[in-house]
Amino acid sequence: MPLPLQVKLLRVLQEKEIRAIGSTQTIPVDVRIISATHRNLEDAIKIGAFREDLYYRLNVVSFALPSLAERREDIPVLAAYFLAQLADKYKKPLNGFASEAMEILVKSSWPGNVRELYNVVEQAVALSTTPIIPPALVENAIRGQTAELSSFEAARSEFDANISPNS
Repeated sequence: MPLPLQVKLLRVLQEKEIRAIGSTQTIPVDVRIISATHRNLEDAIKIGAFREDLYYRLNVVSFALPSLAERREDIPVLAAYFLAQLADKYKKPLNGFASEAMEILVKSSWPGNVRELYNVVEQAVALSTTPIIPPALVENAIRGQTAELSSFEAARSEFDANISPNS
């Protein structure tokens, strides 16, 4: 947040009023702020990028949420929840992940945290042609988060390999 905006936010929080652009009258406000950041605000204060007075005004209750890689036991629960949501969204009769696919999910590093997990599950759901998500789809979705798109021929070969003979 730019420093000039920090000043304005601090003023709103202290004086509990705002003034619309071009207006001469103030409007009383009663607000609560919920904020989140992945940045270390104490370091930002030290280098002058974040106002210390605003930090203490906002930092009434705080907690640190460990990364997804630090709470791997949550991955199967989150993946199953996302699968149910996305199967409904895409109108696909999906029953779950193959055990190897779930193992890949649990072992992944997840630098993008829960959003990355959601995107991987969404891609696997969108591309799945079987009721159980196969490991290849999960593996490719994870790799695809950082890799470039496959060529048409490679994507077609992959799709053909994932089609079950019974479908």
